[in-house]
Amino acid sequence: MQQELLNWISKQQNYLDEIIAKTADTYLENNKESRNNFIFDIQESNQEQLALCKGKDLCYDRPSVGFAYSLWYHGRRVNTFLNYLIKVFSETTDKEINIFDLGAGTGAIQWAIGLIYAGMKSLNIPTPKLKIINIDNSPFMLNYHQLLWEQFVSHYSECSDITWEYKINSWNNSETSDNTKSWICASYLFDINENQEAIANDFIELIQMYDPSTIILLTSNQPEKKEYLESISTEIKKNGYHIEKNYFKNNLFDGLMSAVSQCRDNYKREFGLENFNIRVEWSDYSFTGKVFKREFIQQMMLIDLPDNRQSIHSIDIYKPATKQRKQIELSETQKKAAKHCDKPAIITGSAGSGKSVVITERIKNLVEENNYNPSLRILLTTFNKGLIGQLGDWLQEILDSNKCRRVVDSSNQGEPEETSKFEFYPLSNSPNIKLMHFDVLPTRIGKISRGITPYSKFISENINEIIQEVRQQYNLQENEYDDVINTEFILDEFHRVFYGLDYRNKETYVTSTRYGRGNKPSLQGIKRAIIWECLEHYYNILEDKNIHDYTLIRIKFLDKLKTSKEERLFTHIFVDEFQDCTSADFEIFYQLLQKPDNLVIGGDSAQSVHLGTSYSGLTRKADMSRREIFRLESSYRLPYRISECIRELSKRIINKHRNKNTDISPNEITPYKGSPPGARPIVVFAKTLDSISQKIKEIFETYNKAYDFNKITILEKDTRLCYALKNLKINSETDTVLRIKGLEKECILWSVRKRIENESEAEEIVYTILTRTSRILIIALSEEISDVYKEIIGTFNIERLIFWDQETKNRYSEFCKESELEDIDHFIPN
Repeated sequence: MQQELLNWISKQQNYLDEIIAKTADTYLENNKESRNNFIFDIQESNQEQLALCKGKDLCYDRPSVGFAYSLWYHGRRVNTFLNYLIKVFSETTDKEINIFDLGAGTGAIQWAIGLIYAGMKSLNIPTPKLKIINIDNSPFMLNYHQLLWEQFVSHYSECSDITWEYKINSWNNSETSDNTKSWICASYLFDINENQEAIANDFIELIQMYDPSTIILLTSNQPEKKEYLESISTEIKKNGYHIEKNYFKNNLFDGLMSAVSQCRDNYKREFGLENFNIRVEWSDYSFTGKVFKREFIQQMMLIDLPDNRQSIHSIDIYKPATKQRKQIELSETQKKAAKHCDKPAIITGSAGSGKSVVITERIKNLVEENNYNPSLRILLTTFNKGLIGQLGDWLQEILDSNKCRRVVDSSNQGEPEETSKFEFYPLSNSPNIKLMHFDVLPTRIGKISRGITPYSKFISENINEIIQEVRQQYNLQENEYDDVINTEFILDEFHRVFYGLDYRNKETYVTSTRYGRGNKPSLQGIKRAIIWECLEHYYNILEDKNIHDYTLIRIKFLDKLKTSKEERLFTHIFVDEFQDCTSADFEIFYQLLQKPDNLVIGGDSAQSVHLGTSYSGLTRKADMSRREIFRLESSYRLPYRISECIRELSKRIINKHRNKNTDISPNEITPYKGSPPGARPIVVFAKTLDSISQKIKEIFETYNKAYDFNKITILEKDTRLCYALKNLKINSETDTVLRIKGLEKECILWSVRKRIENESEAEEIVYTILTRTSRILIIALSEEISDVYKEIIGTFNIERLIFWDQETKNRYSEFCKESELEDIDHFIPN
């Protein structure tokens, strides 16, 4: 019977070849007019797949990746599985089988099983009830998988009763029967080069949980990949499995794939596609694999197996991003950081590492450890209004609603809450947990008034007068010291040094160390004196005219706290996004705290877009000497390929902060296998606003279907581009990174048309922009790009970028400037 089946399948070689070619022709005909970059994308996909031969990872995130893959690997991968599957599938006595194909790609497993199934039907051999669940991280591969299967079933109609599903990243089905036998197949899931230990551990955990009857593994036969497979095999055998078969060089079909090769020739001639004239063979000896079967029950009795094995009802090959706080499972490192202790703590980690999650968990642990003690007075503060609202929502999810209630400040009428509070039962006179945006602390807690003169009006009408008066006082030439005698620098210095370092007299300002603002001896000369005159003049006018900008309000609040004899308000203070704090801000926290040990801060100095490195003196405070520092690993939110792309930028920021002797160095962004796969950053260029808007529209329409997002968030604020996209019916918004830092968006567009005001912090600002996304990142290049942006773009891993079209690819190298950023203090000349 098995030989009959083998003979029948052997005669299908040409039909399979033709089905692949026909699917490709249909796809090309239906899509070649859909996007201006269509042929370019095919060319790039083909080139990237040829790089697989050199052992490089394939990202599977281009729209045409499935098309190009099918014309090179699909037939060969089907051929790789056939010989073994014929035996194992035709001999199975299982009445019902669910086959989980992890890393399904374009469906080689489904085709191989389908071909055997069709042969068994044709030869009247009994077949089991069959369901194939295809799980992959590439929507484009799965989309093409469906096209190939439709053509397959049109030829092999016997396969129409096979049930199949296509799922991105995860699968679940509450109706799975406990009697259903499960097979797990995993192919290029193990091809990835990084996080191999984490992938192996997750896979073994999956095996332990669900106890599949058959496991099929396939990977490249490169020595390091074979070694990786062997290590996984050792662990699988420990869990009650034996190797049924090692397979390699075991192809059923051989010779030329004539129809596919002819297709490639035709496409090369018609569209000028390079390397499309390569002959495609059926045989492929570049893969190796193993098949495992569960041990007989007598043998299994001798093995210590987990008690919690169950029928497979859900599988996640990547942990999907979730905004539901209760659904977030903390890692061991996060759990350790979230444990309450009576020491000051610093929780730091790269973008997406779960700092805010840990802070909310730590508050919950503190509250539960004290059994919702009404004497607790907890403050949670940050500099982002939207983040305050999110943190409040998270606490509401995880705190016991039977022991406390949340009260939200609804005065903002739909805007993110600046404050909310939690009150423990029985209710007391004061809230037990307050969540407050930092800028409202002086007005809500300190009762400092905001003044009577509109601050913005004062800036526009009076700041230049201050500068001109000081120029006259020092007899400065027209353009002399323009780099520091300007509105931007004076306001910045007023906040960071006058207030932030508490240097409020001339002698201190001129002679003292300027943490985070430059410590060169040459800065102690005439320029410091001139800058001080501007600052002092500015401060006096604010006071005289009763103009309370946010810095002056903080000054008054801090002074009031220092002189107050009242009881300090809070038993514990938690600060999210500590990198936005000055030393003076931390002094406010200490003045509010009953015990200095009860300060917990979280943040990432690589994202210090508000104050640069001027927060660096925060741990010089004696009260933080007993601090515990928790470094969170990996980025769980940021798509894996984006983390890979910007890793070098992350390292540069670390080095810059290390050179500035900051106490808490940034954390290198670490790609994490379990993060949302997303796509590589998509780079697009055009000379005009209209043309780049049209290209962005194509990107949006192509990727939003695949990755399920519905809005583009443009950073930094680019109202013209946003308006142009809205005219094209693209749902878009534009904002500043200061407003959304700490939050995540599904699709971020970085517009280089908008210059960064303070170029000394360009790296931190761009890094923060690029790490706000949980799915798609678009980098929109423009002729208006500044040199500082070019230096940053030059740090990107070019293999982890998607160039949208040929024009973008041709121009990209012109936008990359070798990294040579000047010292952070370059804006204060000697």
